Amino acid sequence: MTLLDDIWTNIDFAGSEFWGKEACQAMKNMIHAVALVSSSEPVTRYVATSGSDTGNDCTDEMNPCLTIGHAVSKANSGDTLRLKSKGVYDRKKRRHGDQYVTLKVMLPDPPDTELKRFVEDWSKTHPYKARPD
Repeated sequence: MTLLDDIWTNIDFAGSEFWGKEACQAMKNMIHAVALVSSSEPVTRYVATSGSDTGNDCTDEMNPCLTIGHAVSKANSGDTLRLKSKGVYDRKKRRHGDQYVTLKVMLPDPPDTELKRFVEDWSKTHPYKARPD
């Protein structure tokens, strides 16, 4: 069983209690769309005050992004942001270390009506069946 199969199963069984069948299918469509544009493995994205956001996907440590916002706009759930010199101060080295932030997509539990409606509406214009019957 793949990770996506496991997600589908959890949405079908655990999610249907809160979401309902139609919303669960819509959520699957949205997750699949996110999976299509994301990399197969989480990546580290680098941010530093010496960086640049122009034409940068933030994945090269020697060419970091300038802003956290730009790095987040390029990131997917599971990616890690490495914020240069934003960590704990090291007295021996007399400098701050790097701070690592792992991004995760979180949904409300239980979902509110507005989120359900958004997912259902979005799904109508982004149809996809992960496991055709």
